[in-house]
Amino acid sequence: MFWPILSLVLLLTDSNPHARPTVPRPARLQLLAAEVGDDSAYDPQAEKELLDLTNRTRERAGLPLFQLDEGLARAAHKHATTMAMRQELSHQFPGELGLSQRISADSKLYLIEVAENVALAESAERINDGLMHSPPHRENILHPSYNSIGIGIVRRGNVLYAVEDFGHSLPTYSSEKAEDVVAEAIAQKRAGFHQGILQRNDGTLAQKMPASWALLIP
Repeated sequence: MFWPILSLVLLLTDSNPHARPTVPRPARLQLLAAEVGDDSAYDPQAEKELLDLTNRTRERAGLPLFQLDEGLARAAHKHATTMAMRQELSHQFPGELGLSQRISADSKLYLIEVAENVALAESAERINDGLMHSPPHRENILHPSYNSIGIGIVRRGNVLYAVEDFGHSLPTYSSEKAEDVVAEAIAQKRAGFHQGILQRNDGTLAQKMPASWALLIP
């Protein structure tokens, strides 16, 4: 049995915050002809099964489980629908946004890395098996820093078109919570150097200071 699969990984770094990621054109594959009908619909049961299989794999590897994100799932659903309509696998079709832009349009997470697996097969189990036997797709599933996932599966006839969108998301805080997190980090750092605890005062003045006044103290 042959399961045509593609993989694309985009790494978003802060080395050049003004640069926009470039989306490479995926190599075209000779796809196995598939018997598909005209009917197509989301398959939530297959999505749940694929998520469970994926998280079991991470658990066996000693990695944190993926947290399902609604925004990533929306992005995955839209792309899976496009693949099913075209009966073709790709990470970017003509006129479609690239991976990072697709995810940004639907997810509210602050993501510093994103990746995507796409596949087709007759069942979620076969999709997962095919992905795990492909090194780049296995790497996405077992990537230690990815912590969020969105899965979209569209059934057309007897074929499932699947999209897994991964991300490394960072937590977002309110201003008050952010101050607590920073204060705790400073306290831990000073404790490591056996230094005393700093007295915490009202930070209103510091919040109003322009960024150009910031000082870096070693």
